[in-house]
Parts: sequence; structure tokens; C-alpha cells
Amino acid sequence: MLFFERILNAATGSKASREKRRQSRYALNPAFPLRAVLCLTGRDTFGNPLKASDDKGWDWKGQLVNFSSTGVQMALPPAALAARGDDCQLKLTLERYQLVIPSRVAHLKEHRDHVMFGLELNLTESETRRAYRQLVDLVAIGASFKLNKSESTDDSGYRVELYGGREAKAMLTVWRDSAKQMVSAFELKVMEFYIRGTSKNRKLKYFCRGAENKLNPVPIAQHAEMQRLFRWILPNLTTAVPADVQDFMKQRD
Repeated sequence: MLFFERILNAATGSKASREKRRQSRYALNPAFPLRAVLCLTGRDTFGNPLKASDDKGWDWKGQLVNFSSTGVQMALPPAALAARGDDCQLKLTLERYQLVIPSRVAHLKEHRDHVMFGLELNLTESETRRAYRQLVDLVAIGASFKLNKSESTDDSGYRVELYGGREAKAMLTVWRDSAKQMVSAFELKVMEFYIRGTSKNRKLKYFCRGAENKLNPVPIAQHAEMQRLFRWILPNLTTAVPADVQDFMKQRD
């Protein structure tokens, strides 16, 4: 099941952009609501493969550390033993969505209180590949924001801050009261979609760029998908986005 039907279309983008995504690795904030379980047959302390009664292995809850387009790193309890090349299954759960990906242990490193697994994902199944790449894009939006430009004032008299996201697919514009320096409004652009919030209204407004470059309100039927996108971007915003901006955004719904 895809996380987004209309937004974050994994099929778009140039060959250069896809190569850049393939090489990039994005840190995952622990506050991001994605949960991970690794189904692993495992090994004993001598390195011998264990045998599960159902031949499916055991589920180990872990903490995802970072994402790339072809693999992940995750921390598991010290008792989770494996060897390079072992087959496994990565089970990702995000609210009501679940994605199960056949995987292989590419490398691992034992630490005092955890084992760090590097997993190579088998994404040959097209629907699984599309759903996973939506996850990568989703994480990358917040993780890649950096301050591009800060202007003293614009024509409206507000101070403007521009934060750029990965591959120019996302942009965050923040308006501050020039006297009090408090956040007055923001606009989050993701591809052709726009999410706006102001200090005068806690409700978000959603727009989509259509024909003749005109912004049109997003139909009500698509609001839930837009809200989901916004809610999932927020926990992984980089620290380049100031804390007061992040708090302001979190107070909108």
C-alpha cells in the first residue's frame, strides 16, 4: 500500500536526481513515528544458525538510524546475532500502514548495548519499491532543510526566511513580524503542493499548482493526505529550522 497516492510520486525526477537520491543517506529522528522490526533467524554465540520452529525466524524491535534508497541502518538489542549475508525481513509500520521488505545483512557492528545492522533491501517488487521510496522522500524533506536566504523585509513589511530542501522539491518560507521577530506565517511547498499556516488561524490551508501556473485550493477529499504529509514531515525537521518555527508549525492542524 502506498503512503501517498498523489504526493511524492516516486516515478518522477531526472536520472541525475535518482542517482543523487541513491547515494544520499538521511538521518531519522527518533520522534518520527515509523516503527521497525527485523525478522531474523539469528545465530548462537558460536556463530551457528538458529532454527525457528516455523522456519521464519524471530522478530526483533529496533531503532532505525538512517535511510538511503537501497538500505537502512538500525540498532538492535545485543542478543540479536547474525552474520553478513544472512537473509531477513524488514517490517516497517507507520500508523495504519505496513511495509514488509525482503532484506540481507550487508554489515554489522557490535557495541556494548546494541548491535548496529546495515541492511541491503530487495526492492525488485514494484509496489514495495514505490512505497519505500516515498518513505525515503518523506524523511529527506525534513532532514535536508537548510537556510537559503534571510531578507530584512519584503513588500509586506515582514522579515522573510527561506529554507531549501533536497533537490529543490521542497521549500519552506517563513514570515516574521519585523518588530517582534515572532513567526506570523509559513508556507511549505512540496513539489506542486503548498501548505500554509498563519498566526490568525490554527487551521492549515492547502493548494496545488495547476494550469497556467495558478494556485488552486486542494479538494476536501485530499485534505487527509495533505494533513498526513504535514504531520509526518514535522518530526524530522533539521535543526536548521529554528525551534520557534517548528513550534509554530506544530500548533497548526
